[in-house]
Amino acid sequence: MDPEQAIEAHNAVKARRMLPVSWAMFNIAFHDWDEPIRRVVGAAHENNVELVTPRVGDIVMAGQPFDSLSWWEEVEELAD
Repeated sequence: MDPEQAIEAHNAVKARRMLPVSWAMFNIAFHDWDEPIRRVVGAAHENNVELVTPRVGDIVMAGQPFDSLSWWEEVEELAD
């Protein structure tokens, strides 16, 4: 499913928060490695969906607040 469909599925099951996975493990697609997260962030914003976007190794506790950062933007800057 693409990022926008993932947001639709999230809303269909009436979930509270969404943690997107499997979007930046390998650069084997024809699109930029961060395109899926950029698209899901945009779709989440349009649909008032709370996203959880931990860095690799961050701990996320169910039911606890999590301060999501756009860490992939920093990675992109380092790559340039």
